[in-house]
Amino acid sequence: MKKTKIKKIISVIFLIFLTPLLTQGQGQGIPKVLPFNTLGEFLEAVLNFIQYIGLILAVFALLAAAFKFFNAGGDPEKVKQGYQMIFWAIVGVFIIISAKVFVEFLKKF
Repeated sequence: MKKTKIKKIISVIFLIFLTPLLTQGQGQGIPKVLPFNTLGEFLEAVLNFIQYIGLILAVFALLAAAFKFFNAGGDPEKVKQGYQMIFWAIVGVFIIISAKVFVEFLKKF
């Protein structure tokens, strides 16, 4: 029951923010809430925000991995964990950057 209530709240909020984006002009009775003219601009702004947060988290993941790696004290298991954390943080950065490139590629078509 709680999940359905949360879904209803999220859908209402989603509709409140998307309705002004779907209207073509400001004289149609619905006030413009967001500073975007199209749904594409809105989605691009959301993607940029998620990318910035992801890159910040990746930097913190790299710092945590380096800290774990340097404080391993010769323990091969901790060194392996440090390497794995560094590897997956770099994979995450690659995915974040490639998502932006993919979006730019789609915008050209």
